[in-house]
Amino acid sequence: MNARTVWIYVFSSALFLSCGKDGKASHPTYHTDVDFYLSNQKIEVSKIPGSGGTKWAYQLKDGRVFMYPGFDFSKPNRIGRWEETIVPHEAKTAEFLSEIGVPVLNRVQAELLIRNKRTGKEHLFPVLLSDSFETYANRGWFIEDVKNPNEHSWSRENVEKRGYKFGVFDSETELDSVHRWAKAVSPLLRDLAKLWRHNVDLVGDSSNFAIVKASNKDGINWHIRYFGFDIGGEYGRASHRKIGAGFCQFCREVAKEQIEWFMVYQFLGESPDAKIYRMGVDAAAMEKRGVAYEKAWQILKSLFLCENIVKIIEDEPLKDGSEQKEEL
Repeated sequence: MNARTVWIYVFSSALFLSCGKDGKASHPTYHTDVDFYLSNQKIEVSKIPGSGGTKWAYQLKDGRVFMYPGFDFSKPNRIGRWEETIVPHEAKTAEFLSEIGVPVLNRVQAELLIRNKRTGKEHLFPVLLSDSFETYANRGWFIEDVKNPNEHSWSRENVEKRGYKFGVFDSETELDSVHRWAKAVSPLLRDLAKLWRHNVDLVGDSSNFAIVKASNKDGINWHIRYFGFDIGGEYGRASHRKIGAGFCQFCREVAKEQIEWFMVYQFLGESPDAKIYRMGVDAAAMEKRGVAYEKAWQILKSLFLCENIVKIIEDEPLKDGSEQKEEL
């Protein structure tokens, strides 16, 4: 490694260790020689809320989060790729999605100043700065990250402790209504239509969504929206891609599992990922879970008729999906 790479590697280790081994509590003895600054203000990392293949999230005490490389710096071109490709691309993508009216994590490029207190040496390194998922939840936006399927922002506990009503509809009897669910998911499908028209690639990590507090118009408390971050593919100007069969398949691939999970949570009244279901130790609970998934499946068969996807986007009456023949 060259001298610059060694600098970054040492300070990255200090940054990671400053959070303690459990990633939750700051421990000052780990970083006595190093200070970190953003916008000329000294910062303190409170915890590491998440990590992925290329990025680690460090949460600041003011509620913001910055993303820092999580890969092995000793490998060739890793630092250059982070500085020249990953950070500019994600910041530019966030700006682009915002411009076309698609919800996006407000990531911006920032410079992290790393200062050695003993020697006075400093180094600037680009990071991605944004609000935390917790901050968004306080605003009524519960973000679901597909990379972390066992860690959900949306939960009855998280919703109710913020003073929100948990149910998606005012009445539980409406949970069986395809037409009511169409109202709840229409913002998501409209978001996907914008992405489709702009050739945005949503493979793998980028199929994220948010459950958003609605205005309670028509008795609907929550909407599902797309929520953009970790988009690694290309995108471009508006094209002439039609909202047809290709788009319908795109919607199924991106949104079916997310909508199904949210539906099942509503039918059960608790998370479908609860331990009692995973372990299969309670026959009655397993049966209840099976019924919930069957109900969700029947509604999804109607919602994801291609004709209905188009009608939902255009806010038109739905076709009866009882004779649904298209594969989900």
